[in-house]
Amino acid sequence: MKTAPLSLIKALPHDATSLLVAVSGGADSVALLRSLHHLAGAENLHAVHCNFHLRGSESDRDLKFVEDLCHKLQVPLTVIHFNVEEYMKEHGVSLEMACRELRYAEFHKLKKELGCSRIVLGHHLDDNIETMLLNLFRGTGLRGLAAMKSDDGTLWRPLLSLSRKNILDYLHALGQPFVIDSSNLESDVRRNFIRNELLPLLATRWPGIHKSLALSQRNFRADLDILDSIEVPDSYLSAETLRQSPSPSFLIRTLLQKSGIAGGSVIVREIERAIRAGSYPRRWSLSGHEIILDRDGLSIADRPEAELSSNPDSHPFTFEQLTPTASLIATLKQHPDNNVLYTSLHPSQILFRHPQKGDRISPLGMKGSSLLSDIMKDAGLTIMQRRAIWLAVDPDGNVIWVQGLKRSRRHLLSPSSEKGYRIFIP
Repeated sequence: MKTAPLSLIKALPHDATSLLVAVSGGADSVALLRSLHHLAGAENLHAVHCNFHLRGSESDRDLKFVEDLCHKLQVPLTVIHFNVEEYMKEHGVSLEMACRELRYAEFHKLKKELGCSRIVLGHHLDDNIETMLLNLFRGTGLRGLAAMKSDDGTLWRPLLSLSRKNILDYLHALGQPFVIDSSNLESDVRRNFIRNELLPLLATRWPGIHKSLALSQRNFRADLDILDSIEVPDSYLSAETLRQSPSPSFLIRTLLQKSGIAGGSVIVREIERAIRAGSYPRRWSLSGHEIILDRDGLSIADRPEAELSSNPDSHPFTFEQLTPTASLIATLKQHPDNNVLYTSLHPSQILFRHPQKGDRISPLGMKGSSLLSDIMKDAGLTIMQRRAIWLAVDPDGNVIWVQGLKRSRRHLLSPSSEKGYRIFIP
């Protein structure tokens, strides 16, 4: 039998202490665990196995295999069980996406609980190529073509430079068994079709295709790293920035990705069309976010509009009591400050909330009342700013203050006021 290398992995990250290792029982993860066991020692490893209960007795077989292997290597193991069908129904995602979201969420949670420095995954060169082709056929940009990062500080993929054959040769030389997922042999799944049929067919015409595609991916990654060094805000792009950019689609995609919105190629095209047509305002809901396009730019809200509701216990304001002297009242008349609310109304009687449709205010110094929507529009507020602005409402439902913009004629300080209050954000 061929002498096995002690490890497929040459070195650990310099800041790696304890490692959380994902182990399915397949060849890739078993080779990963054996390599890390030699390099780092069992005391620095913690294995995690996901049981999605999708393959009946085969899933149970995989679990038993991983338990036995970890027991033999004296590596502690955490097993996580999932109800994938329930998750798919709740979130409206595909089977593949449901499994991915579930396992990664638990990996990150467990990493934090255990204090591990890295989550270690068994992705290899062939996985990278298959992912690139899948993304290419779906329609993608540079990010979808670039190679996965081998180490981003949280996820470490030490086998990315190795082929599936390298891994199988290593296990064979060790005499180390592994389990085979029978579903991987069925080509009705797109990834399996690429792996089992398309790539072997392409290799008959281009024998070095794996190396060529891997080289292209590394080049794409290098280009992407340069683009990623260009600063793009986390939640807002001004209209001026979008107009001046040679590639607004890149900025839009990057903004979506920074907000955790994946698979947004369709929405990117819709946003671009709306910008070209000057179609404002527009809103899209995607992946639990609200994307808002108005004349001032593109914004991404962290929470749906329903969450910006009236909650008297969640406002950011504090108050201090004061004496409404004649000099103070005169100063406020000469130098009004709409960022602070001065009122004779006790703060416990005030409801702080965000704007609602049809809200009106009776502005100080004016007759009649005005729609808040008109006031905010005239002030040039973006849709996100309009949604987030705070209002103060009296017990009768009258808006007495629009944060930073307007004060109403109601509940003003006067010399006859027994007490006064200054309400502000500290």
